[in-house]
Amino acid sequence: MTTDAACGTKAEYALDDEPQLWPLKTTPFEHYMLVDDRPSHPMAFCIEVLLEGTLQRADLAAALQVALSRHPLLRAVISRRFGRLPEWIPAETWPHLEWIESETLPTLSIPPHLNITREAGLRVWALNVPRTPRLVFQFHHAAVDGVGALEFIGDLLAVYGQRTSPPEAESPELAPLNPNKLKTRGKYGSEGLSFREWFPGYLRYTWENLSLLPRPLARRSGETSRGTPEETSFPPYLTRILETNEVQGIKQAAARWGITCNELYTTIMLQTFHRWNSRQKRPRRGWSRICMPVSLRTPLQHGCPADNQLSYLLINLRNEQLEDFSATLKLVHGTSHHMIGSHDAATFVRNLVWIRRVPWLLKIMTRLPICFGTGVLANVGDVKRQFHGRFPLEKGRVRAGSVVMSGLLGAAPVRPTSGVATSVGVYCRRLLINMNYDRQHLKRTDAEEILDLFIEGLRKMIEPECPAPMA
Repeated sequence: MTTDAACGTKAEYALDDEPQLWPLKTTPFEHYMLVDDRPSHPMAFCIEVLLEGTLQRADLAAALQVALSRHPLLRAVISRRFGRLPEWIPAETWPHLEWIESETLPTLSIPPHLNITREAGLRVWALNVPRTPRLVFQFHHAAVDGVGALEFIGDLLAVYGQRTSPPEAESPELAPLNPNKLKTRGKYGSEGLSFREWFPGYLRYTWENLSLLPRPLARRSGETSRGTPEETSFPPYLTRILETNEVQGIKQAAARWGITCNELYTTIMLQTFHRWNSRQKRPRRGWSRICMPVSLRTPLQHGCPADNQLSYLLINLRNEQLEDFSATLKLVHGTSHHMIGSHDAATFVRNLVWIRRVPWLLKIMTRLPICFGTGVLANVGDVKRQFHGRFPLEKGRVRAGSVVMSGLLGAAPVRPTSGVATSVGVYCRRLLINMNYDRQHLKRTDAEEILDLFIEGLRKMIEPECPAPMA
């Protein structure tokens, strides 16, 4: 492994108006990701970009510099001062490229904990395998969410494509960005609402989630303690891929039932939790909760560099309800339809606003030994649509100069007692499903079985003879 050291320094790409940007206040969600971070359960996530072609090292290193210049939060650290809320300030060194030459796909060593108060929230590896190289990214969740990470990756590929495309070939185009738009973070489009318009829904939804304590995923039957946790692999997730015909079946089933694909994924995942717990002889009583990241981006943030604009939608169901697919789907559909896109979607973040006003309360709450969610399900949608720029396509796949993107893998981080965190996304009409899991609670074989139960549930629901559950 070698490092392109020149890429770790502040370079000529720094923006002229950046002194006006710093320091930049952290938003409540960024603060939450900072406080919830710990070596055993890091609030960092990995994304792998699968490529075909030949990587040019010097061009990739230069493209990384340009992409970083466009996205300030990925070359910043969080400063903590007593009596003040954390702030973003420029990092002394920029993230650099780790270049690995190998004839076969190498196994990456587990990197040290990414402490965003000491280093910028991005690490990049290039695995230069003949014909099928790949890029591996590690992002700190305080800096960007999944959408922000994909925006950055899209810019990196676009700049690389501009540098390596033949003169006569079409090359990618970058979209303009305005770094001052980062000052709009934390504004979720409901600032003009009256107290009467937003408070009743906020109070109702907050009380529902505070009054219900979900059960975590059960350990495998017969195990009372995991003992020594399994060593984390890197990247730390399991992968399954559904091909085009199955993806088309999912879309047709969702359209037939008048729901979204995401509502179908959510319903199947909740039932997967229940099926796993039932296999482990878990009592039927209690609640299950799925945590769904939802983007709070508004037109005001158009042209904003990569950032973190998330809230969580929490869907709670009694475990006995999960035995009925139709009842589960109706509840998921009703909650999603009401919450997503409404001002109530920001309820989780509004609670963080109040909590962080009390010193140490956020830290205390994240360390309570209770389950906040049975699992996480994140849907990034169509991967190509998350890229800011415009790319030439080759058989529907993104072309960036000397390489073509054949796939993209990645999963959300997992916090204590939250069991599994699953991310789904579509690329070239294939559904990419990746699952991260809590190594202190589950074994790899457990996570494999849970993931296969989810796939089995999806395939069952797209069978032609499956009746419409919403009838």
